[in-house]
Amino acid sequence: MKILIMDDSATARALFKACFRNKPNYEIIEAKQINEALEKAKMNQMDLIVLDYNMPDLTGSEVAQIMKKNGVKGQFVLLTANTQQSVIDEAKALGFLDVIEKPISPESIDSLLARLT
Repeated sequence: MKILIMDDSATARALFKACFRNKPNYEIIEAKQINEALEKAKMNQMDLIVLDYNMPDLTGSEVAQIMKKNGVKGQFVLLTANTQQSVIDEAKALGFLDVIEKPISPESIDSLLARLT
């Protein structure tokens, strides 16, 4: 399974990747910027796309809309420290599979992966 993680925080990307250390059937592709994420998502068939909500130029929700308009397929998950109900409602309205709260934990990743299989 190919998973794209887009987050401008190297620490958040490293924590996410660490959750997959003992899961050999997952390929994690990292992006720290929006354009990089869009390019990687278009070049690879992603099964799961995890987008940080608070990016420097756009929200993760806006990035998902751009990706979908550009033909990117896959399940979308929003990653955020901002768990206000309005953010969760926005993610649901846009068809996100889930909203994961930062900091990322192995348990939240395992729960997410269980929903995918």
